Amino acid sequence: MKILLFITIALSDTSFASDELNPCVNYTTINNVDRRAVGNILKLGIVPSLSDDFLDNEWYRINSDVGDQMPTKAPGLFHCGTWYPIWLNGTLPNNVGEEIEGQVCLQGIYEECFTSWTIGIKLCPGNYLVYNRVESTYANSAYCFGTAAVNKELTTTYVATTTQTSVTDNQVGGFEPWIDHKLIDFQEKRAVANIFNFGVDATISDDLLDSGWYRVQRDDCGEMPTTAPGLFQCGTWYPIWLDGQLPVSVGEQSKGKVCMQTFTRNCTYSWNIGIKLCDGGYFVYNLLRSNIASSGYCFGTTEMCAVGNSDGVKDVKDTEGTLIVIPNPICQFWKKILVDIENMSWVIKYLVK
Repeated sequence: MKILLFITIALSDTSFASDELNPCVNYTTINNVDRRAVGNILKLGIVPSLSDDFLDNEWYRINSDVGDQMPTKAPGLFHCGTWYPIWLNGTLPNNVGEEIEGQVCLQGIYEECFTSWTIGIKLCPGNYLVYNRVESTYANSAYCFGTAAVNKELTTTYVATTTQTSVTDNQVGGFEPWIDHKLIDFQEKRAVANIFNFGVDATISDDLLDSGWYRVQRDDCGEMPTTAPGLFQCGTWYPIWLDGQLPVSVGEQSKGKVCMQTFTRNCTYSWNIGIKLCDGGYFVYNLLRSNIASSGYCFGTTEMCAVGNSDGVKDVKDTEGTLIVIPNPICQFWKKILVDIENMSWVIKYLVK
């Protein structure tokens, strides 16, 4: 009996270990999937671009009305809800249980396969695909899924950003924001004086932020700006700023309305966050994850808080090389078009045809 019991336990443990390694069981469901269809053409100046340069390298499953297959032909610039679509240069697995390595291509301005890398793809029981996606090194590039020519309208994704409710201020007994908080990543990139450098910088994108209480490590750079910073400030495309006032009394905790600045408005989307002025003169913020790619919270209103004034805090990762998809001599031209785009509606109409 002891021998039989040992064998049973051993087999059970082996099965458990097998499930842990099985991508058909252990996967993450991808975000913003309906925007990734080939037929979804990015509306420049109206809808922010998807950007997988902050993607975690792991297995993902696609759950979409337009299908889970990657396109095997170049979709075209500005398709799949992004500037530079990532597509499969090859074929998908055909047999259940089959796992392959596939070459994916990033489509650039002049080449359908400007750069490429390898990902894992598996056809699982139940006839669904999972993808071992690798983080892109290029801002405003994203994986495509769904080959049907369906243009998914953004009816709920962005409305939700105007109706978000703040994370519970005191989630459990004894919870104290002045103690129970995390340091915000990439703080030196978030200063108003830090202008996003096209073709060089990776954009801050707080659509991957875990909602919760945060602090800026440098107290003198911990204030959110209370006026719209301007597009491409704060190390991101779409800065998020405080439309109101910060607390002025130590211990005071308030709710503040934050706004996301886009091409067309200083406050296109808004929601509430918690703010507390702690003993010691520093602020903590109960931040919510943004629903918009390439948008980021701003902290620090003076030049001294910008990149180049390092104090050893965590900095944003460097991309390998520059984004040659838009060569540097053309960067300023593109930037001017984007900044002035609300007064040049004909440009938008031309690009989304």
